[in-house]
Amino acid sequence: FVLKTVVFVSRLIQQSFPGKPVYFCLGNNDSDCDDYGGIVSGTPFLPTLAQEWATVAKDPEAVKTFIQGGYYSVPHPTLKGRRFVVLNDVSWSKKYDPSCHAAGNIGKDEMTWLSGVLQDARAHQKRVTLITHMPPGIHGRNASEHPERTVKPQHTFYDLGYLWPFLNALAPYRDMIDAEFAGHTHLDDFRVVQDRGGKPVFFTHIAPAVSPVHHNNPGFQVMLYDKKGGGLEDMATYYLPLGAPTPQWKLEYTFRGAYGYKTYGFESLKALAEAIETDPAVRRKFVDFAAQESKDDPPIKMDNWKFFGCGHLNLDPDSYRACYR
Repeated sequence: FVLKTVVFVSRLIQQSFPGKPVYFCLGNNDSDCDDYGGIVSGTPFLPTLAQEWATVAKDPEAVKTFIQGGYYSVPHPTLKGRRFVVLNDVSWSKKYDPSCHAAGNIGKDEMTWLSGVLQDARAHQKRVTLITHMPPGIHGRNASEHPERTVKPQHTFYDLGYLWPFLNALAPYRDMIDAEFAGHTHLDDFRVVQDRGGKPVFFTHIAPAVSPVHHNNPGFQVMLYDKKGGGLEDMATYYLPLGAPTPQWKLEYTFRGAYGYKTYGFESLKALAEAIETDPAVRRKFVDFAAQESKDDPPIKMDNWKFFGCGHLNLDPDSYRACYR
């Protein structure tokens, strides 16, 4: 039943955009075992999806690695010298249950694979865009629900045994990583990865969710990018106000129009993170946009925003705790 559900949704999305490449990424519910159950050896789940997902099916190497662990790397469809690296980070989660996986260590195997992909990209002078389900860093909603933890390390989405290896694996290649795209939180949010000198080097964009199960309005986003250089120029967010008498999809905001930055990238997002910290008007916009203007007890509010705001620039428990203090 789980496999049929994922196949149905995958086909529906691909059929809705004929002739356009679609890149799918597995999440914590995408398993024939259980939530955060990950990969089950010897079942048809991954082999079937490897053939259903057209961008994977046409690349033999992508099929091979996807069947092994649900991760793959494929060329960018329009930009030469660029690749999408799509990770299955469920096994890196603090909530991961390894009992469904029969043998081996899928998390460490994937980390080794990621390091090899980045080394190969460096050797061939290629740039990389990462696609993950979970963002790196602090679980802001969990922190807001447990404020007593401000005196000790807050929860990260990744187990610390994987958070640091992940960030360390990326560190030597920051100059060739364009961006990371994630979801999971159901919030419109972001992270900025900085070097030791505090200089932003790449960012994680966290997309909102169509599913409203975390007190968010349904939302999706469209990015405008430079077809020569690949940089993101703007972003538009569309949402469905469920509390309206007759809900209709509509434009919520554009990044450039709402915040005034000319591009959507690590420099502008670092500036935005600092503005959220210091400017109440900007903070109000961020809070409203995060759950797509939900009035159904949204997880982020003006009285708890800092639990989320400190996560923008502080991805580890120590720096996050220093920020929140």
